[in-house]
Amino acid sequence: MSEAVLELAPLPRKRNPVVSDKLRLFIIVSLLLHFGVAVIYGLPAYMAKVVQEELEEEHKELEKLREEVAEKKAEEVKKEIAKEEVKKDIEEQLKEDFEQIVQDEKTEEQKMELWDMVLQGVTAELEQYANDLMDSSATSEDLAADRSALNQAMVDELLNQLKNMKKEELKQGFIAAVEEKVAGKVADHFKTQIERRIGTPLQREGAKIARDEQTFTQRQKAAINQQLDAAKKQAAAAEKDLAATKAKIEQSEAAAAKEKDPKAAEAKTAQNTKAQAPVADRAGKELEQAQKHVDEAGKLAQVFAGDVDKKVTEPTGQAAKEAQEKAEKAESAAAEGKATEAKQQADEGQKKAQDLAKAIDEAKAAANSGEIDPEKLAKAMMKDVTDKQVKGMLDKSFEENFKENTLPRLGEKVEEAFKKALDSANIEDQKLVEEVGQEVRKMLGDKVPEKADAAKAGTESLEKGEKLAEASEATDAQKSSQRGKEVASKLSNAAKDLTDKEISAMTKDGKGDASLLSDLPAGDEQEGEKKEDLLSRVENLSKNMKDGRMAFMDAAGASEKQAQLRQKALDRRNEATRNMRSKLLFNKEMYEQFTAEIHDRDRGAARGEAWELKGAEGETAAGRDDETAAMATVLVMPPEPEGEVKGEAAENKPYEPEFKTKKFTIARYMQEKPVIDGKLEEWKDVEAMKLHHSWADKSRPGLKIAEPQCVKFAWDNGGLYLCYDIVDADNDIKYVETHRFWEGDGVEIYLDTLNTKDRKRGSDWTQQFWAWPFGEAANPGHIGGEVVSQKGGGHNYLPCGPGKFQRAAQKTKDGWSMEIYLPKDAIRKPDLRAGRIIGFDTCVMTGSPLDYFWCGSNELRPSEHPDSWGDVLLSGSDGKLESPEQFKAERKDGETAKPARAVVVGKPLKISVADADMNLDPKKKDKVSVTVKSAMGDNELVVLEETEAGSGLFEGALATAFALGEPTPEVLNLYEGETVTLVYTDQGRANGARDVEVKLELVSALGAVEVSGQ
Repeated sequence: MSEAVLELAPLPRKRNPVVSDKLRLFIIVSLLLHFGVAVIYGLPAYMAKVVQEELEEEHKELEKLREEVAEKKAEEVKKEIAKEEVKKDIEEQLKEDFEQIVQDEKTEEQKMELWDMVLQGVTAELEQYANDLMDSSATSEDLAADRSALNQAMVDELLNQLKNMKKEELKQGFIAAVEEKVAGKVADHFKTQIERRIGTPLQREGAKIARDEQTFTQRQKAAINQQLDAAKKQAAAAEKDLAATKAKIEQSEAAAAKEKDPKAAEAKTAQNTKAQAPVADRAGKELEQAQKHVDEAGKLAQVFAGDVDKKVTEPTGQAAKEAQEKAEKAESAAAEGKATEAKQQADEGQKKAQDLAKAIDEAKAAANSGEIDPEKLAKAMMKDVTDKQVKGMLDKSFEENFKENTLPRLGEKVEEAFKKALDSANIEDQKLVEEVGQEVRKMLGDKVPEKADAAKAGTESLEKGEKLAEASEATDAQKSSQRGKEVASKLSNAAKDLTDKEISAMTKDGKGDASLLSDLPAGDEQEGEKKEDLLSRVENLSKNMKDGRMAFMDAAGASEKQAQLRQKALDRRNEATRNMRSKLLFNKEMYEQFTAEIHDRDRGAARGEAWELKGAEGETAAGRDDETAAMATVLVMPPEPEGEVKGEAAENKPYEPEFKTKKFTIARYMQEKPVIDGKLEEWKDVEAMKLHHSWADKSRPGLKIAEPQCVKFAWDNGGLYLCYDIVDADNDIKYVETHRFWEGDGVEIYLDTLNTKDRKRGSDWTQQFWAWPFGEAANPGHIGGEVVSQKGGGHNYLPCGPGKFQRAAQKTKDGWSMEIYLPKDAIRKPDLRAGRIIGFDTCVMTGSPLDYFWCGSNELRPSEHPDSWGDVLLSGSDGKLESPEQFKAERKDGETAKPARAVVVGKPLKISVADADMNLDPKKKDKVSVTVKSAMGDNELVVLEETEAGSGLFEGALATAFALGEPTPEVLNLYEGETVTLVYTDQGRANGARDVEVKLELVSALGAVEVSGQ
């Protein structure tokens, strides 16, 4: 048996719990440490690497984009440089032709200036010719047509500039001639008129005033003398009475002296003295009366110059006073029986009375020989009034009347004369005629009043006739006296009456206008053959070229030069466009950014809720005359109303969208269908939507950007209306075929009737139409068409004639205008009701790379993306509330509704409402209601009915009666002079507002009412 070696497996070692836990702890800590290190150092490094790689990638993309942009820009610059060189070649040839026409009729400096202006005017034709020269597909016929158009444009622009120069020459010469020859003549004419019709009558009036003053002075002197004579008479009587008093006392004393008894003698003397007191008293009263006469004479003398009044009143007054005092003392002494004292006072009073008489004589002499010259006073006052009032009055009146009455008349005749001057030069420019008329009116308005000098003309004859310039100056006291004021008032009133009457009449009188304007220049027209100048030669050349009777250059020379230009242009183009790429790319990023918020909006609100317009029910109100009603025997009607009388709408705010929108507007409801004829007068009150420009390709410089372009949008129950008035980029109508309709002049219309704002067009309710202003190139009967999206992708271009929609256009000075009517039948899902909101955009195509959009742009490719379109609210119509004197059926054809002046009680109150959107059913007569309220509380509901189905005009009448007792049902009960208020609730306004009250206030006619039995 062989020896076997048995190897035993080692026995399992017993686990040490302490070592095991440490090991586990070590592993955990190690893992945590590694993880921490990784988080702290490794993860940031990893993230940094990722970010760096992304940045590097973005940088590469950015650099690539920059290179592409730079390359494209460089290529575009090359192409532009090449085109500019081609244009310079054309300009050189064109300038040679220009030199042949102008020759030596202008200086070199004038020719250079004229050439620069001509060159600016042929930019479009020059651009077109250069483009076709560089276009290898352009035929010889195309180039010949381009060159012919360029030559014609150059000649026409030269003619235009020469006419402008001629117009300026005629204008300046005409205005200078009017200023030099006409202004002075007109001024002299009116100066003579003013002297004759105002100055001469003023002279007569001045002479009359001077004579009147002379007469007045003579009367005044006589009155003074009369008063002084009366005073002297009273003084003489007083002297006599005082002398008698003195004599009686002396006699009494002599008689008493014979008495033996002294006491008896004294008593007798005293008694006799007392008897003389009444006589002395009478003398005092006579002297008092004399003083009154002296005072009155002094008052009358106050009108004289110098101190005449003082000479009259002071000495005589003082003498009268002293004499009166002596007489009073004599009377007092006599009354007391004092003989000696009474005799002495009487004696002194007698002497004072004599002094008074002497003073009166001196006063009369002073009054008769004093500084009394009324004629000088009158002239001095007239001189003062002339300087301060009359001159200013004449100047102001003449200037105002001349500008109001004469200038408009002369201005018209001056314009006619200038128009004849232009006609003689074969120039028609109404704007220039009006401009010259305005300048001449201003010049004449400034010069004629200045030259005529109405103040001098009107007052010079007065000054000469009355020698006012030599009149002595009156004193301030005299001027401010009552007499001075009267003189001034007389002349001032006479001047005012003459000025108001005569200046107004003479400035309105146009009989002499022809002679005043006889020196106006009549232009270059002369008897015999008209001189041929550069302007007439160019005019004939332009006309002959248009009529095809004259070639600009000989055919051989033209062909050779054109061939040279063509070869140069193609060589430059090939060099510039080598490796050039030109692509129109859809900008997805711009599109996403533009439409980002549209898809989150409230789609229900964006579609709009159609307004539920409700008509009235019940019998139509037809008020009748109430033959039994108390009627006013006398009516006091208010005055005829001025202007349109209609209801006023309560204050209301336009509708504002509560949803997100890129562009929003309100489409007006057309109350009367516009005539589709290309004329835009019917659209003047419709607010325009402004379009902004967008480039499809910027490779064509020189195009005219006119921003904003405008489109107007409206609707009615039958369809949609659009109106365009376009300034064309190159003012050249480009005709194209259906398969490339977007390259010609025209418009595109995008509609989303359910306003769902789909990302991609294809739904049945999204449509794209186009319209050309003047039809298709090959078939003018095709006015436009519709682009229909195919289910499998792509589009069908379906041309159409007037059977699909209507279009009319007109060529304008700078482009074209066009009206379009899209009937309901042409629109899919046409939910056209007031309150609905539809998606809409439009594009104007100018036959060039320049387009215009309302909402979108070329980069968004709006024809494919309805979510880039704007929103349009279909509004209601503004209801018009009136009270006509006659209903429509009562008026004659062509007669307009005349508003009622008042409510005549007993007569029906006629009511009319025009509200097109209340034509709820075009096949039947609809109804509306109006509430009529009186100020005293009567309230009636009136039902109106359409005059005929589809008219939108509603009429009805309400019976009226005087409120004399119980109110009559369905009759408006009124008091005289009471205010009546008519209220119509307009359920949908043109600005989108709802339920707006329209009020019209009338008044019942005032009158006296006769009631039977009362």
